[in-house]
Amino acid sequence: MRFLTTGSGNHQIFVDISMTWWYADGMRYLIFAITVLIMSGCGGGGTWGPVLEVSPPDCVMGRFDVTVSTGRIQDDPRFITSDVEIDVIALTNDQYCIDGWYKHDLQDYFSVTGDSLRDASPVWKAKFNATDDDPKTLSSDDPLWSIWEAEEATHLVILAKQMGEGSGDSARRLVLPLDRSRWHDDKIELRLMKSGLVLRTRRLPPWPGQPTNRFKHY
Repeated sequence: MRFLTTGSGNHQIFVDISMTWWYADGMRYLIFAITVLIMSGCGGGGTWGPVLEVSPPDCVMGRFDVTVSTGRIQDDPRFITSDVEIDVIALTNDQYCIDGWYKHDLQDYFSVTGDSLRDASPVWKAKFNATDDDPKTLSSDDPLWSIWEAEEATHLVILAKQMGEGSGDSARRLVLPLDRSRWHDDKIELRLMKSGLVLRTRRLPPWPGQPTNRFKHY
């Protein structure tokens, strides 16, 4: 087409028109790409989150007696004046990521003024202090299990309040599979240490068919 133009003025006009077409096509592509990105999020929100351990299609989600006890935390002088709260809830992978459980600030979560995520969720709660440091157990026949099963929960999430400076959120947020084949029996024991939550019950190896991507867009 350049060879059909005559005169520098006409040629300059041709170049301007070509650039306009290129710019318009580029903008249309950009708008399309942004639209696809927005629509790709689960539920229309769209968030990046971790992929939790996957269980085989024919697995059975179990109910467990979940017991939390205190370790050397009793030796911490802050334990005398501070309560340590423990929350337990069962969730699906989508709930864990889309609702923000995996990244929710635990200082805000355990705030004395309340927290919207905690207050609106079916959570089992326990509390330790200097006058009551006995082990606390979420029983396998607790009515909360029926609520969690109705939502097809696949993982147990345990959260611990921090007494003061020390362990970070990742050490006080523990996620365990509910897949019955991962456990020897119906009892799960946890220990609350200064460093955070520690699983005391041995788990069986996970199902081999785990996804290669450990993070995805929900």
